[in-house]
Amino acid sequence: MSLSYNLPQNLSQAIEEEVSKIDFSIFSKASSELSLSYRNSDKLFITSNEQRLAYIGVRLPATYSVIVAVFLELSQCMPELTLESLLDLGAGPGTVMWAVNNIFEINQITLIEQDKEMIVLGKRLVEKGENPLLSKANWLNLNLMTQSELPIHDCLIASYALGEMDLASQKKLLLQMWQATKKVMILIEPGTVKGFKNILAARNDLIKLGANLIAPCPHKNSCPMAENDWCHFSQRVERSSYHRRAKKGLLSYEDEKFSYLIVSKDLLAQTHPRIIRHPLKRPGHIGLELCTSKGIEKTIVSQKNKAAFKLARKASWGEIWINPSRENQT
Repeated sequence: MSLSYNLPQNLSQAIEEEVSKIDFSIFSKASSELSLSYRNSDKLFITSNEQRLAYIGVRLPATYSVIVAVFLELSQCMPELTLESLLDLGAGPGTVMWAVNNIFEINQITLIEQDKEMIVLGKRLVEKGENPLLSKANWLNLNLMTQSELPIHDCLIASYALGEMDLASQKKLLLQMWQATKKVMILIEPGTVKGFKNILAARNDLIKLGANLIAPCPHKNSCPMAENDWCHFSQRVERSSYHRRAKKGLLSYEDEKFSYLIVSKDLLAQTHPRIIRHPLKRPGHIGLELCTSKGIEKTIVSQKNKAAFKLARKASWGEIWINPSRENQT
């Protein structure tokens, strides 16, 4: 998951138009406030229009890139899957619908967001981006923690939403999501210890509800991660010029860490081990650390095993590992 997925040009231009409405010093200050709240608690406390603009300028590109990577993973794991409808919980300015737009042909999009002004901003981005399909999306101004049930859709997603709830509210939402899911359900959280704990707790609850794990887990066994470790991945994000200036960064990119879970109502025919660390590339061999149905395993792919070595050279952290021949690993 190391490729960078840039914003569509029409969305990028719409964001630039919005961000240009305020002085850069104000934008930079609001961006710093959001970064501080995010680092301290995995939450974004958005309290002003300036912070909403800072969010779409600085945070939206990162979440967009992560969401694209997760949906591409879904399409790879379930290539025959079709999605007619999508329900996005805690939708913010509508990042998910932009991200999924070019991966699945979804006719019905419903977005639930409790911040009225964020909905207004999200609709404005769609209008400026001149996207007819997304303009048909149904926005609902609701608080997730007060809902008794959710409308049924093929795919339900909660990205960066669980961490804003207490444990009891998380469990209630997960049950509601599972009951409203026709095909697949997706959870995304920050790639921190706390974010992973939320994903792990959700994983355990969903297994008890009968969910089939699609990614990243290749099994339903207890998570083999050590107590002081956490399962997370990284997605590269290209920085815009105002993004670099706001963060005073020299690099043209940053790496967004995230944890995620994809589950399905249908059983996936086959799962494969997943690479959970950067491959260690050494002269003559490559070391892979894998999450497998037997637990976490470290394996060495020798250059002598040409087919496996060729694949290992291209392998990245977060990808599944399909060994061309078990005897090709030593």
